[in-house]
Amino acid sequence: GTYILSGTLDNGSIIVDVDKEDKVQLVLSGVTINSDTFAAIYVRQADKVFVTLDEGTENILSNSGTFSQIDDNEVDVAIFSKDDITVNGKGTLKIYSAAGAGLSGKDEVTITGGVIEIEAAKHAIRAKDSLAIADGSFTLVSDNDGLHAENGDDDSLGNIYITGGDFN
Repeated sequence: GTYILSGTLDNGSIIVDVDKEDKVQLVLSGVTINSDTFAAIYVRQADKVFVTLDEGTENILSNSGTFSQIDDNEVDVAIFSKDDITVNGKGTLKIYSAAGAGLSGKDEVTITGGVIEIEAAKHAIRAKDSLAIADGSFTLVSDNDGLHAENGDDDSLGNIYITGGDFN
């Protein structure tokens, strides 16, 4: 389904947990989500999740600096997806992660648009299988890599593809 998120969640998380065949679209339309102890957005299970940045809106996702695990996934990131995740749209997404990564996916991470600003203690954007960027404006500040893809189980995966975008 499609879910439009707006307003403020001071200490909590949005958790997507649907059937493995289901696609979910989260439309960020002027939302601020902070989690003191976990990811602001966590995709536990889905076929694919689309995070759409509503045009003309500023969206802020953050973690305050600690991560308490809620299942067997090691989540140390402001936005974490166990499955494929795509960020698109024409709005702005600001991510702050004081002790972890900014945006991370265990499968494919795809970005096709938006203004993305990330400040992270670890990697700004990381993927396990692949990271593909087609467009967008990126300002990435991290203590590790700005863009990182690595798959220790399969040497044919862990690739980064960039066909467009502006990067700082």
